[in-house]
Amino acid sequence: MIIYHSRTLIHQNLSFDMLKNRYAFDVETIERQERIIKGFKGECLVDQLLDEFFKSSDCLYLCDLRLNIDFEQLQIDSLLILDHTVIVMEIKNYSMDLIYQNGHFYRQSGEKMNSLSLQLGKIR
Repeated sequence: MIIYHSRTLIHQNLSFDMLKNRYAFDVETIERQERIIKGFKGECLVDQLLDEFFKSSDCLYLCDLRLNIDFEQLQIDSLLILDHTVIVMEIKNYSMDLIYQNGHFYRQSGEKMNSLSLQLGKIR
């Protein structure tokens, strides 16, 4: 797998981190920034899992792709390009830990996630 674009944390969150010790932000702003960080961590985890799963495949992986269309910005979390397939992923609701071992995905509890492995295996 060739990774073309690295994931970056948005500027707004970096600014918030620098200012949070100097200013009192309201609860809504703090919670929004926490959700952004949680989403960023989830996207990074997906990057690692896909890299491990497709490392022996001849494909191109683009992450955090930002496009400007008609003066609006569009952001694609992950884009995987294989021989005859393009997969666009929008990563949402990261709320569990996954482990990739011996060609399979497992929950933190050790339960094998057959459906995820089967679907990605078909794509690969």
